[in-house]
Amino acid sequence: MLNQCYFFFAARIFLRKWAKKPNFVPRKAVCRRKMATKHYQNMGELTLNRYSITEYLKQDDASALRCEFINGEIVAMAGSSLKHNEISGNIFAALRAALRAKVKPCKTYMSDARLQITQRNSYYYPDVMIACEFADWADNRNIQSPSLIVEVLSESTQSIDLTTKLSSYLQIPSLNYYLIVAQTETLVLCYERSAQGWLLHVYDELSEIVSLRLLEISLSLADIYENL
Repeated sequence: MLNQCYFFFAARIFLRKWAKKPNFVPRKAVCRRKMATKHYQNMGELTLNRYSITEYLKQDDASALRCEFINGEIVAMAGSSLKHNEISGNIFAALRAALRAKVKPCKTYMSDARLQITQRNSYYYPDVMIACEFADWADNRNIQSPSLIVEVLSESTQSIDLTTKLSSYLQIPSLNYYLIVAQTETLVLCYERSAQGWLLHVYDELSEIVSLRLLEISLSLADIYENL
């Protein structure tokens, strides 16, 4: 297994680059993993509390506002930009088309599919996922064994995508790929599972193609950033 510090070193370089941009606001409360919950009520009132998984699921299933659950914390998700949605949609469409030619069936999901990570006592809403296990398809609410996860960076989420989520996602036994995609520049980080551990590939040219060989498909940066 490769040294875990290697991944966080790469993530910090990427994060430092983002931190130079105007209006950068890291989600410190989440990254510090406080024993409290950020839960917004009455249009802006902030209350601190700690919740059980049962309480979170009851609230999340009943609410129109999507919330993520991080070891007792409930975090309301901010709305995304049009560019963020375009990139996510491009990735979803390209992956779905590529999977049609596969012998082993897999399904592609967008941001309304909830990811359950039992090992980290957490629930997330990634931008795009691929799941190849029948148990996930049958659940109709939670994905527990994704093969691929994609997060598109935004100013409000890049900190957690590059740290807390990175650490959590790489512990999922079924996961083969974690893609982190920038929206303000042509840049994709691809974490790939290998016999030696996790490998990091960096792509920053529109002519490049992300090889997802373990899934027997690929994803071009031209498709990711189409019409942008």
